[in-house]
Amino acid sequence: MNNSLEGLCVTIVLPHSPESVGYRSGEQLLSIASYHDRFCRELAIRGAEVNFVYFGDKPAPLRREYGVRTVPVTTGTSFGREISLRLYVDLARNESDIVHIHGYNQPNVIPILCTLALSDAKVIIHNHGSALDENSLIHQTWRKLLKPFMQSTVDHFVSVNEQELQGLEHIGVPSSKLSHIPNAVDTSVFTPMNKVRSKMDLGLDSGNRYVLFVGKLTADKGASILVEAFAELPPEVHLLLVYSSVDQITLTKIRDLIEKNNLVDRVTFVGTVYNELLPVYYNAADLCAFPSRNEGFGVVVLEAMACETAVVGTTEHALAGHLRDGVNGAVVCPGAHSDLRDKLYELLRDKDRRRQLARRGREIVKKEYTWEIVIDEVVDTYYKY
Repeated sequence: MNNSLEGLCVTIVLPHSPESVGYRSGEQLLSIASYHDRFCRELAIRGAEVNFVYFGDKPAPLRREYGVRTVPVTTGTSFGREISLRLYVDLARNESDIVHIHGYNQPNVIPILCTLALSDAKVIIHNHGSALDENSLIHQTWRKLLKPFMQSTVDHFVSVNEQELQGLEHIGVPSSKLSHIPNAVDTSVFTPMNKVRSKMDLGLDSGNRYVLFVGKLTADKGASILVEAFAELPPEVHLLLVYSSVDQITLTKIRDLIEKNNLVDRVTFVGTVYNELLPVYYNAADLCAFPSRNEGFGVVVLEAMACETAVVGTTEHALAGHLRDGVNGAVVCPGAHSDLRDKLYELLRDKDRRRQLARRGREIVKKEYTWEIVIDEVVDTYYKY
């Protein structure tokens, strides 16, 4: 296997703006939701000339290892509906060897693919996020719209979710054009720390036990279900909500549940946490809970496991393969707040079991989900073309 990308020119396209997913700017996106930043840096380390392009109206943040370009939005502000005439002109003239699009379930992917049909670049679509409901009419219609592009313009499709790949194969996309590549985590950043010290550093009471949620406060992420379950846990258990963006309907529901169940003193809205502090939160927590209703591959699960903190997730996480019930975490059905409550209570009482799951979690992350392993798979995909 050749790990070098020397001489290869790669354009990474993020087909939505930072603001549409809760960030104020591209700088905040690359500083907090740093996955794309790390992805580009890893390719640059391998020798590729990398340019990261995203939608926005503010100047691009500077990066030493690779180029970043903000493409002005012509119209549209909601997720995946931004239209940019400048982007289409640039892509039609693109001289990159590979255009790697990080996104799939967004309407504006279609005009991007139409434009790239005029380019000589190899086109890769890479989906990191939630998989749509396989049986929904919207999903089936979307697949039909994309099918001709998947068979012609798109040279390869990468997903973090194997179920999604099976769906594409079902509509006639050759298996040779499909790859399962999971998300990655930096195990030198997300690493075990002393729990007592971590709680002290965050000003938390060492006498309490803490359940940590990290993710968007949206219906899909299940934070309101977690608060419902949490209301029935012992009073010494506290909930920390770390989040980057908020759906107002979900936030209102959460606040109503907190008031109804007298949880004001037991639930903390932490808000946005920068990457250097996030591992401290994972380590301060006794348990992490990610009750997603819809999830392609939750990287927060990897981060928690890498920090050697036990995880309770849902079958949505288990579908991606990184959360394995009874092996490196616990799995419950989405939306079942009583099952979630019971599992949280069970693990909070059993310290030895939490430690066992946590240690196995970090072992699996180091074996299967490091950046070196994942980028090796990306490089292998590039070398097919």
